[in-house]
Amino acid sequence: MLPVPYRPDERCEWRGRRGLRYTSRMRALVHRGPCRILNRYVLREVMVPSVLAFALISFLAVGNELRERIKLLPIEHISLYDVARLMLFFLPSVVTYIIPITYMMGVLLAFGRLNGQNEIVAAKAAGIPLKRVVVPVIVGGALLSLVSFVIQDRVQPFTFNSAMVMITRELPGRLTLDVLPAGVMHEINSEEGVWRVYIEKKSPGTGKLHNIELLMPRKGGAAWTFFAREAQVVAKDGHTEVILRDGYAIYPQEDGRDLLVSVFPEFRVPWPQNPPEKIPQQRRTLSLTECFAAERELAESYDARRTDKLKGDLREMRSEISERFSLPVMSFAVGFLAAPLAVRSRHGGRSYSFAIGFAILLVYFTLSIMLEPVSLHGLDTVVLRGMIPNLVLLAGGCIALWRVDRI
Repeated sequence: MLPVPYRPDERCEWRGRRGLRYTSRMRALVHRGPCRILNRYVLREVMVPSVLAFALISFLAVGNELRERIKLLPIEHISLYDVARLMLFFLPSVVTYIIPITYMMGVLLAFGRLNGQNEIVAAKAAGIPLKRVVVPVIVGGALLSLVSFVIQDRVQPFTFNSAMVMITRELPGRLTLDVLPAGVMHEINSEEGVWRVYIEKKSPGTGKLHNIELLMPRKGGAAWTFFAREAQVVAKDGHTEVILRDGYAIYPQEDGRDLLVSVFPEFRVPWPQNPPEKIPQQRRTLSLTECFAAERELAESYDARRTDKLKGDLREMRSEISERFSLPVMSFAVGFLAAPLAVRSRHGGRSYSFAIGFAILLVYFTLSIMLEPVSLHGLDTVVLRGMIPNLVLLAGGCIALWRVDRI
């Protein structure tokens, strides 16, 4: 029920315009701090399912992102603390996509429950306009849009870059040959290039490795390939070496025209200690200001050299800038439309709520796909086209809000 203090001396009954009987405790909302009480009540009803849905969907989305990023690293040698750090780092990069959907789900479920228990009818009979009921939801959507924009522009570049540093430098820096699982071809990044290692079998008690294939990149030349029956990892003075025994090496001549084969009883290979210093730059590591600067540089480069690669990079950067504006506004747009649609519905239940939510998302993403630029357009045009789905939802919300008390 609506959170109005019950007074035993206020038991007088009256009839609403629909002939239903209500006690004066329902009317108290109009007289005793109605705004604050109503705001808290509606926001609490909306935020509880929103937060639960956000937690669940965020866990699944971040888990999928994490699985794709670390699939080349041995999971058994990554601690739970490392996993928790990476999940925390990846969370801001998916928040902007998740907040609008979960907020809309919370709005629809909350008003579906209020309608199902006739609390909306009670509020109307108490003289509270339905427009007033949806105001907290609209204000909450605007605040979430602002929070999404700040997270996307200020938090995401730092955390996503930290995650990439951890994946490309910190975690590979801990890996040595003896911790790599057997039976899998591994790729290890280094300053010289990519090392490729295959271990057929390991002896846990002795630490020895059996039937090793090792491809070692060389700066300015072809890679060396080693095959050995046995290998062992030795750490000394902060450096790690792989001792290969009973094997042979394939390497190019100095002129690079022929390959030589050399058999050895024992050969020491220095294990790469320093992962690459340069982290691959991605659009999610850039703030909005940096995106604008990158877009200007790409536009100048494309004007000078009209190549297909520069054209594709410029189109993707302009699409990224468009998303930086459109996705945060989505939280406000979906709340602005979903609240009046749900509050004026005479149907309760989750099925109806999910039907409304599915229809809203279908309209939004269909328009987004239809308006996705397939050729190169100006930045202003791309941003405007990206905002059209939000403008359509806001227009629908204005119509629904205008009609909300006309039922």
